[in-house]
This record gives sequence, C-alpha cells and structure tokens, in this order.
Amino acid sequence: MNNSSGVPQFAGMVALIALLLTGCGGPATKNASTASPDMERIEEEFAALKQEFEQNNPAAGQQIEALRTELQALIVAQDEGIEKLNDQTMNLGNRVALLSDQVEQLRKRIENLKPQPASPSPARKSKKKAPRQPPPSSSDRKGIFRPDTYKIQVSYKAALQDYYDGKFEQAIGEFGEILAMAPGSDLADNAQYWTGECYFSLKNYRKALSEFQKVFTYPKTNKGDAAQLKIALCYRELGEPANARAELRKLLRDYPRSEFRSRAQSELKTLGE
Repeated sequence: MNNSSGVPQFAGMVALIALLLTGCGGPATKNASTASPDMERIEEEFAALKQEFEQNNPAAGQQIEALRTELQALIVAQDEGIEKLNDQTMNLGNRVALLSDQVEQLRKRIENLKPQPASPSPARKSKKKAPRQPPPSSSDRKGIFRPDTYKIQVSYKAALQDYYDGKFEQAIGEFGEILAMAPGSDLADNAQYWTGECYFSLKNYRKALSEFQKVFTYPKTNKGDAAQLKIALCYRELGEPANARAELRKLLRDYPRSEFRSRAQSELKTLGE
C-alpha cells in the first residue's frame, strides 16, 4: 500500500484539528452547544477523514484520538469557565445592590436630620404674655429618630449581613420580622427584595419568584428593575425560557436607564433571542 498519498491527507487532518482548536478559542459567550450545526459537520468530516487515513497509516489513529481527547477537554474547560464567570457577575451585582441600599438609607437619614424652618410667629395683638407652651415631645422633633425606626434600621443591617454570611434561612426570618413590624417602612420594599434573594440563593426558585413579584406591591420601590431581572432569572432556572425572555424584554422596555440593561441583553442572547 502506498503511504505517500497519506501525506496530504495527514496535512488535511492537522488543518482540521487546528480548525477545531481555533473554534474553542473564540469569545467566552460561545460554547460547544451554540455552534452545534458547525460542530456536527466538522465531526462528520473528521470521522470520514480519520477512517480513510487510518487505512493508509494505522499508527496515526492513536495520535488523532489523542488530539480529539484534548479538544474535548478544552471545550469542557471553556464551559466551566463561563459558568464561573456568570456566578462572579451575579455576586458582584448583589454587592452593588447592597451599596445602593446603604447610600439610599444614608440619604434619608441626612434628610431627617436637617433642621425644619421655623414658622413665623403671629403678630402680637396685646402686650399680655401668652401662656408658655410645653416643649414638643420627642416624637414631634423631626431631627430625632424614633426608637422603632432605629430598631428597624438595625434589624435590616443585621439581616443583610446574615445574607452575605450565607445564613439565608436566618436572614429570611429577620426580613420577615421587618415586614411584619413595619410594612409601611421605607425599608419594607428592600426587605421584600432581599427575601427573594435569600430563596434564590437556596435554589428555591418558585418561592423566590413569588417573593420578587411582591416587590411591585410597593409603588415607590427603588428595587423594581432588580426584581424584574431576578424574576426572569427565576423562570430561566425553572426551565421556562419563554417566560424568561418575556420578563427580560419587560425590563428593557420599562427601565430604559437601568444598570441591568446589559445583563438583560446578554441573557436574551443566551436564551436564543
């Protein structure tokens, strides 16, 4: 059997392997599953060429199989890297949300501490001294925190800390106490949102979905876009891609200036839109 004809075939085989390896080095957002038509075609060509080449040079079969194994290992490593990057992005988003909470609460405290303008005293009609009025009670002073308000703020910070310490079930109880004690508090919508985050971290996506939807019962919430994104992610994890895409489109439509727009667009691409 003439082995000289195997040289160009071997060169073609090497070129094909190089093409496969080059495909693995593309952007991190493209993995083996998203390029299935091309991969199937290349696999078919690879199998046919491998069979033909082995007939002329049986010893080369082991080298080809080793290259194929290396290719599969690269694909697996790429998929694991993408999953790890997605987890890091989600954790960073949670940290940003926490900082936003803290800035918002600080702003509200500063507003409460500002002295209120004194009302003008009425013109005197006589020189008779008016009876002295008792000093205002502590609940009437604008610059003093009422004990219940202060307690809620302390409880909220403790619950957030438990969330970031991974004590999700304990944090759920603490956020629940805030919602029960002060459902009209400025922190109520935030407590509701972080309750959803706790269930999401526990991978109870159906319950998390319900909790995130409750955020919208607070008309003035500043957590609307964040909750909208997490509703979409809950549907994604529950295996309902159509609902996930619909919720992501709703985020892009209702919150044109949201910091989560790029994340929503990326998720839509991942979900095939």
